[in-house]
Amino acid sequence: MSQGNKNSARLAGAIDTIVIGAGHAGLSASHMLTEHGVQHVVLERGEIANTWRNERWDSLKLLTPNWQTRLPGYYYAGENPDDYMGMSELVQFMQDYAEYSRTPVLTNTNVTSVRKKGDVYYVTTARGAWVAKAVVVASGACNIPSVPAVAGDIPEQITQLNGHDYRSPEQIAPGGVLVVGASASGMQIADELLQAGHEVKVTFTSQVVPVCRGIMSTLYGTLAEDQTEDDVLEIFRAFYADDVFVRVLGSTAPVGSSHVRGTNYCNLVVSVDPRLRRLRIVSYIDNLVKGQAGSALQNMNLLFGFAENAGLDRPGMYP
Repeated sequence: MSQGNKNSARLAGAIDTIVIGAGHAGLSASHMLTEHGVQHVVLERGEIANTWRNERWDSLKLLTPNWQTRLPGYYYAGENPDDYMGMSELVQFMQDYAEYSRTPVLTNTNVTSVRKKGDVYYVTTARGAWVAKAVVVASGACNIPSVPAVAGDIPEQITQLNGHDYRSPEQIAPGGVLVVGASASGMQIADELLQAGHEVKVTFTSQVVPVCRGIMSTLYGTLAEDQTEDDVLEIFRAFYADDVFVRVLGSTAPVGSSHVRGTNYCNLVVSVDPRLRRLRIVSYIDNLVKGQAGSALQNMNLLFGFAENAGLDRPGMYP
């Protein structure tokens, strides 16, 4: 059990619910389970807030002010509500939350497999096996770097680092640096390197679309064979046929996040350039619905056997 948490957590055995991951999602799930009297344990491969501690750069700052940093039953109560938490502050915030919630967490317990047999789940860890009625997977996102194949063509004498492995400017030899990507991570790292005396250039693919709020992502790929846009649309529509909140659209569909605003839908706009066998997929979601509460309600519906779209046909929206 993690130091500072007084709830006892056995090393293995049978229990009502297992939560995998002791980041903010896993700790929040544990807090709510405790409130409802559900016996559970949180299994964490490393330490509490492990990804934030060990897989992000040292000077990372949150994009939201401190007054918005809150977890169920817990919120920032310091003297600087309009500042932005740094890495060490965020880790301490989550550590304090785990102690406040008396989270029954087993650290350094890596989950290696989850199997369902009948009405129970069998969870194997490096420290023993568990049996549970339910499993909450809160292992986080963006834990595996996606490195394009072109990286293999870069000369060996040029140092390459991805955002997962970068920690500070001390890792970078004197000279120029090219940062690929201009989202929050890329720009924070680029600014830090610039302040450290490096000549920095940032490269990215720009897109101009009408956005009121939401998240847009673009994926590119090369088709293995000659296929038309209709061929690809048929494949995607068959794949997502049972996903009630995914809409697969062709290149003539209107673009922009306004078409998913206030909904739990994800719009996938697919287009093909047959000359280059080039595939482009643009996805849109409303970050305040699908990106947050909508997904939580959808997951709850699936967990308890309700209709997947229950309560999500016409979600409330403000503004």
